Amino acid sequence: MVLIRIHYERIVSVVVIMWLIGVSAASASNPYYKEQTTAARQAVVSSQLAAEKVLRDLPQEKWEIYQVEDYLNAALWNVYFAVAYYVNDNDMLPSGKDALTSGGYIENWPFNPETWEEMPFTTDGEFSPFSFTMLVCPPEYWSFKENPRPRSFELCVFGPNKEFAEFGNPEPAKNNEKWATAPEGTLFMLGAYYATKDFNSKK
Repeated sequence: MVLIRIHYERIVSVVVIMWLIGVSAASASNPYYKEQTTAARQAVVSSQLAAEKVLRDLPQEKWEIYQVEDYLNAALWNVYFAVAYYVNDNDMLPSGKDALTSGGYIENWPFNPETWEEMPFTTDGEFSPFSFTMLVCPPEYWSFKENPRPRSFELCVFGPNKEFAEFGNPEPAKNNEKWATAPEGTLFMLGAYYATKDFNSKK
C-alpha cells in the first residue's frame, strides 16, 4: 500500500479556509465575508460527503489510510466551522453536539465510518475511536474580563485507534499553546483563539 501523505487539493482548501476563519468576527456582517465563508463551508461539506462516499463504496479491508485521513480531515473542518460560528453568534462555546445541530450550525454531522453512526462529541479530552473532543480554555485564559466565559478552543478528531495518530501532526493554535496539548491519539487538531475584549475601549 502506498501512503500518500500530501494532497494538493487539501492544502489549498485548508489555507483558504484558515484565511476566512481568521477574518475578524466583526466582519461577519459584511456581505462579501458571508458569501465567501458560505462558499467555504459548502466546499467542506462537499469534501466530507465525497470522502464518505469513497469509504461507503468500499469494504473496510480495501480502505487506504489516506482515504480515512481525507474523510476525518473534512469532518473536522465541518465541525470546526460549526463551533466557530456558534462562538461568533453566542460569545461562548457550545455545551455539546446538540447545541450545534439543534441551532442549525452544521449540516451533515459526520459518521463513524466503521459503524455509520454519528461520531460522538465530547469535552473530556479522552480518546474514543472515531470521535471529536473539544478542549476548552481554562478560566485563567477566558477571553472576557466581564461576564467571563470560555471562547478559545481546540477541536480534535481521533481515528480508529491511538496508533493511527502517527499519520497526523496535531498542534494547537499558536495563542493556545500555553494551555492546550493534543490528547493521546489525536489525528488532526484545529483551534481558535479569541483575544480578551477591552471593555475600557469604545464599543
